[in-house]
Amino acid sequence: MITSIRKTRVAIIVIAAMSLASCKVTSAPWCLEMEPGDCSSRGASSSPLNDAMRVVGFPTTKVTAYIQNGSQAFRGDLKVGDTLTLYLVSPPLAGDTLRTVAWSTDASSPQLQLEAGAQGRGKATAVAVGNAYLVQANGQPLPLWSCSAAVCNRLEYVTVSR
Repeated sequence: MITSIRKTRVAIIVIAAMSLASCKVTSAPWCLEMEPGDCSSRGASSSPLNDAMRVVGFPTTKVTAYIQNGSQAFRGDLKVGDTLTLYLVSPPLAGDTLRTVAWSTDASSPQLQLEAGAQGRGKATAVAVGNAYLVQANGQPLPLWSCSAAVCNRLEYVTVSR
């Protein structure tokens, strides 16, 4: 119970920090400003989907940077049996966490099993070896993001190993 409260507090602090300081995304072409709008002036493309929702909660300690097409990209690393708590965040609403979310496994990512948790949280469990690309949140396929207080990185994929 206390660990759950601490994890919730950490997630709230991260989301609050993102809304106060904005969140610099280092993996193009995504934009994760905490205000709605076009990010093209900052060298990133934007669309209504890009500004709509983010799935956050992937631990920064399980992220590996690599070079893809001459640019830095990010991959998540999990072992079979690892679990994550995910949050669906709406950046146009200053980093508001949605409290009602329908989580499900995306067809592109059978390596991750998703379940709904309390207050909109999602529980992702790594169940099979391979690469996972997207999760389903409220019927939309979305990539995972890993955020610290200063930076958010869009994960190109998550590798699940034994």
